[in-house]
Amino acid sequence: ASSTAAATSADATPAQVFIFSDGNLAPTADAASTSFAAAIPATFIPVGTTDVENLGITGFAVRRNEATGAAQALAKVRNFSATARTVDLELRIGGRVVDRQRLSLAAAARRDVVFAVPDAPDGAWEARLESDAVASADALADDDRAWAVLAPPRKARVLVVTAGNRYLESALSTDEARQWCEATLRTPDFLTMPEYRQAAEEAGFDAVFFDRCRPGESPATSTLYLGSLPPEEGWKALPPVEAPPIIDTARTHPLMQNTSAGEVLVAEATPLVGPSGTRTLLDSPQGALAAIAPRRAFEDAVLGFAVTSADGTLQTNWPLVDGAGFEQFVLNAVQYFGRVSNGAAVGSLRPGEPLRLRLDGAAPTIELMLPDGSTTALARSAAGDYSFYETRLPGIYQIARLPRAAVNLFDETESNVNLPGEPKLRLGREEIIGQSRWETAAWQGWRWPTLAVLVLLGGEWYIYGRQTGSRGRRAPASAR
Repeated sequence: ASSTAAATSADATPAQVFIFSDGNLAPTADAASTSFAAAIPATFIPVGTTDVENLGITGFAVRRNEATGAAQALAKVRNFSATARTVDLELRIGGRVVDRQRLSLAAAARRDVVFAVPDAPDGAWEARLESDAVASADALADDDRAWAVLAPPRKARVLVVTAGNRYLESALSTDEARQWCEATLRTPDFLTMPEYRQAAEEAGFDAVFFDRCRPGESPATSTLYLGSLPPEEGWKALPPVEAPPIIDTARTHPLMQNTSAGEVLVAEATPLVGPSGTRTLLDSPQGALAAIAPRRAFEDAVLGFAVTSADGTLQTNWPLVDGAGFEQFVLNAVQYFGRVSNGAAVGSLRPGEPLRLRLDGAAPTIELMLPDGSTTALARSAAGDYSFYETRLPGIYQIARLPRAAVNLFDETESNVNLPGEPKLRLGREEIIGQSRWETAAWQGWRWPTLAVLVLLGGEWYIYGRQTGSRGRRAPASAR
């Protein structure tokens, strides 16, 4: 049996994968991609040209000064073309044009544009590239518009369970953090009290941060674990490693925006393995050092290392490195998990990211209007919020005709539709260079078509022989 199997394996045609792409893909460094690329031969066929014209909005944010009522809108524009372009950038509020600026951008240039708006109203804000040149020559329409929702202020309710972490507490005590959240600090023994169980079951908090501790069961809200694992199945910590270097950061994820881990050092970490749908936020050669994964209507974010030890000793220089953004990371977690607004526009989502809404006093079922005008019904979860997962359309998502969330492309990799000078892909740690032309190869599928032709010819000869033989046997009878 083994010799037969070996012969069959030897005669089998090896699998080969052809990848058609423009090569502008974010690199991946996970083990699954590396194993796939190493095990199966892959051929990268570049698609596209190097002279595509595209202008795009790569960022859009709105901030209001609650004291004066005035607001500023910041739009980030980039020219992905190989030639200089001139375009009008419009600011619209509620569909009405309130300001316009003419921009001249050199090839590959970027520009930050600020709009000042006195007495800024709540609602849908839009930045739009508008000109005949854009309409006629632009290769990608999805990045010509960007949206933000300026909503009335509401602070997130955050529970922080820690035996003591002055850097985490300091990050939650900044003026900006206090504008965004009301943090309640408790020690780990609080997790055994009826007060916690009631709050966890009834979604008494918008988010819970667990510092070097974890509950017996996950609360009915999103969580951040620092140096500990969620109690959910699928999460696993690999053996500890000393001083793992951080080689990649998921800067497009809202939790990691405006942070930089290039100079961050970690004394010891346990690389993470998460459940299905896990996304790596901080990566190392040994595995993920920070990750986030969905849990029903919620999400769990995990740091595979502690910020401080039990005696308060720092285990990472992240809070000390200028520009690394540990305080920003904590603020991002408050804003992302709390889904709150306090003088700033509601955080933008990227296509495909889940939309979760918490509406105080809302009905068991609400109607959500999508950017194309279609509607869908959302049921309130046990946690008291509403979830929608099919956010593939950029634009404004509304409830009862009121803007509630914005979905934007905001991905320079997607907006850069030009073919790179030397197209290449990275699958895990394997690099695949683009093939400039097709290579001929022996086709191994000739056997079955050849057999079919032989069977057809054999059948025709058989029928012909039968007919000829019948005429030969009848000839003497007719002669009589």
